[in-house]
Order: sequence, then C-alpha cells, then structure tokens
Amino acid sequence: MKIGTILIKMVMLIALAVGVSYSADAQTSGCVGIRYSLSDSKFHVYFKPSTTGAQTQLNTGSLIALMAPSPNALGSTITITSVTGSWAMSGVNNIAGDNLNGSSSSVAYWSVVLGNDPNITPTAGTEIELFNFTTSGDCNGGSFDINSNSFTQIAGGTGQAGTVLYASDNNFGSDNILGTSSSCVYDGGAKSLCQNSPSLSCAGISLSPNTFTQGSAATANLTVNLMGVTGGSYSFSETSAANFATNPIPYTASLTAGQTSVIIPISYDGGGSGSQTLTISMSGNNASTTTCTVSAIINAAAVVAVANPAITKNGTTIGGSQIGTASTEMLPTGASSFVYNTTTSCTAPAGTTALPASSNLAITNTSTGAYSYTTPTTAGSYFYCIKVCDASNPNNCATSTYTLNVSAVCNAGSVAPTVR
Repeated sequence: MKIGTILIKMVMLIALAVGVSYSADAQTSGCVGIRYSLSDSKFHVYFKPSTTGAQTQLNTGSLIALMAPSPNALGSTITITSVTGSWAMSGVNNIAGDNLNGSSSSVAYWSVVLGNDPNITPTAGTEIELFNFTTSGDCNGGSFDINSNSFTQIAGGTGQAGTVLYASDNNFGSDNILGTSSSCVYDGGAKSLCQNSPSLSCAGISLSPNTFTQGSAATANLTVNLMGVTGGSYSFSETSAANFATNPIPYTASLTAGQTSVIIPISYDGGGSGSQTLTISMSGNNASTTTCTVSAIINAAAVVAVANPAITKNGTTIGGSQIGTASTEMLPTGASSFVYNTTTSCTAPAGTTALPASSNLAITNTSTGAYSYTTPTTAGSYFYCIKVCDASNPNNCATSTYTLNVSAVCNAGSVAPTVR
C-alpha cells in the first residue's frame, strides 16, 4: 500500500491521507498503512519507520484521513480505539465540492486527529500501531483501484506548522509530511474500509439428486455459487430440514481467493415425507449471514406385495431333497430388485407344524430366492415361510407361507399276496 491517497472503488472505500508530524528538527520517515485482522474483526492503522532513531514524539494535531470515493458515500460509521497516542474523530466531511488536496476528485472523508504527544522510538521496518477501528453499516464488494498519487505536493497554509486540516480550504500543511517517497509501499495493507464479506449466491443453487425414497437413506451433492471469497477455511451447515444434513456436520471446506462455487455433501436419513426445504448457511472469514434454500422431494416407497401369500406343495415324500425358487412362486411386486430370506415370523396354517431344523431350509440365492431343504422323515403337514424385501429398503417386505404335505413311501415288498 502506498503512502498517500488510496482510492478503492467500493461502496465503502478507504484511503490514507498521511499527515503525521514529529517534534524536534529531525524528521522520521516511513510508511503509514492499514490492515484488517480476521482475529478481532478490526482495521489496524500502523506506522512503519524506514529509519532507526532516538526516542521522539508524534505531534498533537497530526491527522490521518479515511477517505471514501465520492461525496455522500459514507454509508457506515467507525469506532476508534487508540493504541499509540490519543486519536479521535474530528469530523466527517461529506459535502459535494470538498477537495482534499492530492485526491483525484472531490471526496468524502473522516478526519482522525492525534490529541497528545506520545513518545515513540522508531526502528526501521518495525511497525507501530497508532490506532484501530471497527465499522458498521452497509458495505458491498467490488473492484479496487489504487491511486498512486501521494500527498507530497500538498501546499501548506501560511504559517501552518504540522499537518492539521487547514480549515479554509481543506488542505493539509506540508511542513512535516510523513513518508514523502512516492515508492513507499506498505505491504499487506487492507484494500477496503469494508473487509470482503464472502457470501452465498443463491442463483443456480442445485441438489443432485433432489428426489429421495422414504425409508431409503441416501446421499446427494448440493452445489451453491459464492461471491467475494477470500482464501481460508469455511463451514457450511444445513439448518432447517428435519431429515437432511451436511456430511459431516458442519461441512468444512478450504476455499481459494475468488472461488465461485462449492459442492457440499448432503445426507438423507430415510425419514420424512413430501417436500422439505434445505437451508444452507456459511461461516468463517467474515462471511455474510446470507442463507440459500433448495427443495428436496421425499417419495413414499412402493409397498412390496406378493401374488401368492399362501403356497401349498403336495406329493412330497419323506426324506427327499427338495428345491424351489421363491421369485417365481411368490411373484413379488413393489420394487425394482428384491432380497429373499427365511423367516419364522408367520402364522402356522391350521393342522400344520413347523418344518424341523433338521430339514435345513436355506436360501441359496438371495436375489432370486432359490432355496433347498430336506423333507421330514415323518409324514404329515408342515409349514415354512420365506420373506421378500425391497433390496434398497429392508423394512419394506412381504411374506409367503408354504404348506408342505409329506406322505410315507409305499413299500411294495411288504404287501401280502392275494390268495384265490
């Protein structure tokens, strides 16, 4: 940042009209700059000497002007905290036609004036904080342009000692202008009286996919545009939908300066129904409190049903190996794919007993429902059950109950011959 006028084209802009003088005959040169700190959300104004010298004083009446780009542009207020010396606001100049010499045009500005003579011991390259301040009010981002013209050519008023604002024509006195070198650049300076306020841009926000099935947990990606991003770590949260959340909570992303969009992972827990509105917020690095919304649709899951809830198998004999395919026997509907399992949670048909464990009923292919078992060694009526579920929702199921009629083997050798 160069000493002198710094004009920045934003709603609230800043320039340093440097006018700090010192007592004694010798002048201490250096740069005055301003830097915004994320740690305390304040602007800090520093003097960085270019030479090392003995203890000296800042003169009462030394002035720093915080400038806006044009008349009537002071849309915010500032609160000053002194660090070295006693600095205070001496006035706000916000009248069309005021001309602060050295500026490119008529400007509006705050006048911050030193009210005492604090001691300093200048060390080359070591900055000394003069004061800091906070701002309040509207402030929007935008491009900036540094005007390299310094205040080295300001004409001082007759007999004007020091650098106080000259009341008759708003000129600065030039007796002890600080940092007269046009090459004086203050590194790391703030570019605006209003620190960039990164924010979400709701236009074009999208959720993919944006439809979900009740009972089936799922994930999605939410894409949202960004404005005014400064590099750093940001957090994103979903604050309104009962069954949706960022993944993790909150979702943290490292953004680069100027990044224009971010993809936020979203998780759906399988609950809820109908339409839900997701509200996304952003925090970190002076981020705006702007929120954006996007809708998600939760569709009711189709109910799994079977065409044949009761199936009877006759003509089986004791001790034989049996196979079957549940998908063709049960004929399920209500899902695109299914999973089959045996189950004991069914009601026994009248006159039947449960297929014994020794029959080793087993599903050999859970996708098709292929199964096998061995018929009991005792004739009678038995039952077993097979459950079919939506492959994407294990809570959406239907059951078929099988009745197995087992008969004894007829042994021809045991039949007595007929005598005539």
